[in-house]
Amino acid sequence: MNTEFQNHIKRDARWTFCLALYNWRDQGATESSFKAIALSMRFNLSESDVREQIRYLEQLGYCTVEVIEIDKSLFATRTSKLSDLVEFNAACPDSIARPEKKWW
Repeated sequence: MNTEFQNHIKRDARWTFCLALYNWRDQGATESSFKAIALSMRFNLSESDVREQIRYLEQLGYCTVEVIEIDKSLFATRTSKLSDLVEFNAACPDSIARPEKKWW
């Protein structure tokens, strides 16, 4: 798979993960939830790719991530910065495929 196409998939996955975290509110989500989303959306991401995208969102400040000690999987919860991003109250980095805001 070419690099440009893979980057497009990762950008789309990041936005989808942001929406999922936003909708899960303060409950947060396990790594397996993100894997299920990636599978259902046919993003063709490996387990390590999913983990990488979660960690990337953490680096940008959109979520906090904890490691679940039992199985070493990740657990993410959203931050207020993510809420601002999803609600179109903040600029979106090019590395996330947020659509343009529509004023209907």
